[in-house]
Amino acid sequence: MSQYQEKTTVLRVEQFSSENYRITFRSPDIARVARAGQFVMIKAGQGKDPLLRRPFSIHQTSSSGQLQIYFKVVGRGTDMLARVKVGETVSLFGPLGRGFQIKKSGSSILIGEGWVLHLCFFWRNQFAVIKKNGNVTGI
Repeated sequence: MSQYQEKTTVLRVEQFSSENYRITFRSPDIARVARAGQFVMIKAGQGKDPLLRRPFSIHQTSSSGQLQIYFKVVGRGTDMLARVKVGETVSLFGPLGRGFQIKKSGSSILIGEGWVLHLCFFWRNQFAVIKKNGNVTGI
């Protein structure tokens, strides 16, 4: 599978609580090939601070080239990412990981609770596109 390093533009920053955020990026190459279960590595700051990229699960993608991540602020790197502004440029590398293989027929069950629930949105959307016959049940 193809991987890309993109200089992306921040399109939207949403804060859901004091520590939970969703950021939407303009990332056409990564959004086009990403699958549920994959992640991107994000450089949150400028220069060498922070030195290492941070991994984030892909929350959603769109056919218009948008990619979303949903995350909780747990340290300095995620705090820096939570402070980005609309219009800023952020470096993304991905998609990484194997993703999930979805069979075209048969039934599927998505099970999740707590923090993992945000990942179910991307899975559910891909199930709906790929499945031609069968049901998708969320629990």
